[in-house]
Amino acid sequence: RFSSTNSWLPFPPRHASLTMHLKANLRTALAVATALWALPCDAFTPMPRSAAVASRSSVRRFASLDKSKSAAELNLEAERLRLQAGRLRLEVQQAELEKSQQLLAKALGSAGERTEKQVIEANQRFIEAFRDKSISKMKKLWCHRSHAVLTHVGKPMIRGIDAVCTSFHNAFRGASIDSVEVKDERVVALSSQIGVVTCTMEIKGGNYDAKSSWVTTNVFNYDEREQRWLLVEHHSSPVLFPAVPPKVEQE
Repeated sequence: RFSSTNSWLPFPPRHASLTMHLKANLRTALAVATALWALPCDAFTPMPRSAAVASRSSVRRFASLDKSKSAAELNLEAERLRLQAGRLRLEVQQAELEKSQQLLAKALGSAGERTEKQVIEANQRFIEAFRDKSISKMKKLWCHRSHAVLTHVGKPMIRGIDAVCTSFHNAFRGASIDSVEVKDERVVALSSQIGVVTCTMEIKGGNYDAKSSWVTTNVFNYDEREQRWLLVEHHSSPVLFPAVPPKVEQE
């Protein structure tokens, strides 16, 4: 049954909430219709086809410009990273080189005037032992390890302290040595561990009647255990021909 107060509603009272919802929707629809009625007529005019096409082409053009710009920026960034990686590789190589130089300098050490003087003194002791034809003095000058090397003219290379002393003994036995004069003595290579001396030995014998010149190279090694310079290689060669001065080309 419908009440007299709600006789105009098409729904029974138990549907009052639904009725209120419909009323609210109706009011919203009326407000929208009123707003549309107030708009100008050209607001509903569709965009011409040419304008739409132009708008779409402009969007595509700006999009392509943005993409090309991004690609250029990426290329620049990649180039920058490549250069940075190359610089880092060079820095690593330089650091490794400096480390190797430090290790080499630590192993070889630095040589000063005192070290050069010590090497010259060791070479003078060799000359003295040679002049005296003393095997005992000669033996004290040499390194007793296996890398002692001796080269005599016309003979194979001699290695080891025993073979070196035997060779000197045989050479001294038949030699007449009255005096030994050293000329042009100089240190040609030097570190804290290695010293190379070259000189010319002027040997007189046979009551000073015979004279011979020998070009000599002596290599010394600093022995850490004995704290002195020891001979590790000796080579000598007789001078058979006079020295020829170099020709100077005239311009």
